[in-house]
Amino acid sequence: MANSWEVIVEKLSKLNLTISVMESCTGGAVISEITNVSGASNIFKEGYVTYCNEAKTKLRCS
Repeated sequence: MANSWEVIVEKLSKLNLTISVMESCTGGAVISEITNVSGASNIFKEGYVTYCNEAKTKLRCS
C-alpha cells in the first residue's frame, strides 16, 4: 500500500505539476519525505529550510 507521499508524487506526476517547499519548524522533514519517494525528481522543483528569522526574510519571492 502506498503512503501519502507516494500518492502525492504519483498524482502530481500524472498532472504534470511540480512542487516547491519552504520549511522552518519541520527542519526539512517534508523535503526528506518527498525525496524518499521514487520518481520525486519528476515533481520536486526546489526546497528551502530556514530556521532563523534573518534567513526567512533574506529570500523574497519576485
